[in-house]
Amino acid sequence: MMLREELTLLAERADRYPDPDAVLRLAGRRRTRTLLAASGAVLAVLAVAVAAAAWAPGRPHRPAAAGPVTVQFTPDWAGQVPDQRVLDAVAALLTRRVAALGLAGATVRAGTGTPGVIVLTVPGGTPDGTLAGLAAPGQLRIRLALASHREPAGAPTAPAPNGTGPAPTLAQVQAKLGPAYPLALSFQDPDQVGPADAARLAPFGGLSTAEVAALPVPVQYAVPAVRCAQLDPVPVAARPADHPVTACGADQDPVKYLLDAAAVTNVDVAAAVASDSPANGGWGVQLVLTPAGQARFTGLTGFAAGHPYPTGEPRQVAIEVDGSVLVAPSAAEAITGDVLLAGPMFTAAGAPLLAALLGAGPLPVRLRITRIDR
Repeated sequence: MMLREELTLLAERADRYPDPDAVLRLAGRRRTRTLLAASGAVLAVLAVAVAAAAWAPGRPHRPAAAGPVTVQFTPDWAGQVPDQRVLDAVAALLTRRVAALGLAGATVRAGTGTPGVIVLTVPGGTPDGTLAGLAAPGQLRIRLALASHREPAGAPTAPAPNGTGPAPTLAQVQAKLGPAYPLALSFQDPDQVGPADAARLAPFGGLSTAEVAALPVPVQYAVPAVRCAQLDPVPVAARPADHPVTACGADQDPVKYLLDAAAVTNVDVAAAVASDSPANGGWGVQLVLTPAGQARFTGLTGFAAGHPYPTGEPRQVAIEVDGSVLVAPSAAEAITGDVLLAGPMFTAAGAPLLAALLGAGPLPVRLRITRIDR
């Protein structure tokens, strides 16, 4: 089946693809990775790490001191006026997170003592990784993967530094790129870019994270010079649930994904439970969805299973947490049960932390740890 015919079929079968030509501008022509074929009542995710936060399910956690630990969190208001109501909402979310972790005696105070900050006191022995993880946004998105592209070896490890002023506009980025920008608009997939055009598109590699965030999503994906190192630090707020996004895998072999609008988000999670199950390969997190969320998840996996890529490979469903694609398993059939995140990368510390983040809900602002007293 030709690509345009496939996209026309997608447009006929899904309201979110109303225009085949619009999808043609978004969709790539090749898919380069299959991580898992989903089957049965549970979607098993076998390789999970959270690159956007300061922790990962399998990362070692250094124990904290034996006495009580007090942590001061300062919200990053991103130019907004500090709001006590937002502080109270963040404190309530942190309270739910520490309760889910079973940190007996933990307390959360908002705006007392030092205005505009949140103070958390936890029992001694709480791992440092848990303290950092509590500040993670905890944003969940489950999306259809329209395309993916594996970065070549030797990709840059750090983007250009961001400026200190206001976020750059698209017009400013266009002016910086010069003729490279209109050239980029002629491509839909990195594999379409030959060596000569790649050299002309090289100025994209000098953009900062903030400048890359100003680019249209199709350009972020199609230009090979836009690397995962430039995309990973993009603020979660710049990855809206109701629009396509470009995101990268959270592993050591970066894959850049073009993802559709999210079908499932945090509001669709009724509960998140961590458990240690030998049948599932050890520690994992089970996401129980609301009826509405389950219906959308079943519809998403059923659609993906019924519409393979032009290569004939099963279509992928991406599970994204805090802006990074944890894994993009292939959907072999419609899944009518819960979402199970399980595998050897989870630990007895990491799995409960992820469950606490996803079960309590996402933070409305980003938090920074500004002080720790032991």
